[in-house]
Amino acid sequence: MPDKQVYRLAFQGAAGAYSQLACIEFARKLALEYSAFEPCDDFEGLLELAARKSDCLAVLPLENSTIGSLKQNYALLWDSGLRIISEIKLPIHHHLLALEGVKIEDLKEVYSHPVALAQCKKLFIQHPHLKAVEYADTALAAAYIRDNELRDFAAIAGIQAAAEYGLTVLEENVEDYSENATRFLLLAGEDLLETLLLPEHKGPRKIIVGFECRNMNQLFLLSSLFRESLELCKLETLPIPDQAWNNRVFLESMLYVDEPRILSELKTVFPDSRVFGCYIAIN
Repeated sequence: MPDKQVYRLAFQGAAGAYSQLACIEFARKLALEYSAFEPCDDFEGLLELAARKSDCLAVLPLENSTIGSLKQNYALLWDSGLRIISEIKLPIHHHLLALEGVKIEDLKEVYSHPVALAQCKKLFIQHPHLKAVEYADTALAAAYIRDNELRDFAAIAGIQAAAEYGLTVLEENVEDYSENATRFLLLAGEDLLETLLLPEHKGPRKIIVGFECRNMNQLFLLSSLFRESLELCKLETLPIPDQAWNNRVFLESMLYVDEPRILSELKTVFPDSRVFGCYIAIN
């Protein structure tokens, strides 16, 4: 029996970030053994690390149920050279965190990642004296409050960040919608794919392909493919920066036939089609 592989799990943010929770959830559901977490300052550095290190898996948020697609991360995925090996949808519950003894009327500013702030607009309507301030990461915002002993500032972050940095929850579940969730991808470099061992999961696979499209009417040429082989989940378009009004298209679909056949048919319409991942969505 081959030795069980041990991985490093990389994410953007600091200890206590939601992306670290996604790392833990992937490890649990895919029975991955990991030796360390690798926090990264930004998403560019995260994907570069996974592409460079043969034992490193990267966790990348791609979409939130409240605010929609994280288009910057779709663009980074296009250029990353990494392959999607799984995805999860993680419930995201935000809390207002401050130093012990601080009351909400004492606060002036609330720090958090801009995506988290966009998911908590009702909090600032209910407490108009609070000013939202963008910060690099939810967990880093909590650490900033703790490290500088700021009694008139708070952070919006998860309960895991409160525990990590010793902060008190002033208000819990401050997200605008209780079903708030983020979809995360698990990514691996080509070298790691050759040796990656994952448990088998039953069920239909999901495929994400990408291609460049100069006329969106071309998508109608794929109608027979959708009728017979695919169940469309999502279309995401991005502008091509150096080609005005042309688009890069991500097509996400449930897959009921072999991957090579789908790619072959796609290439008859879009010759530059490529597969970013074909996998079981584990939740």
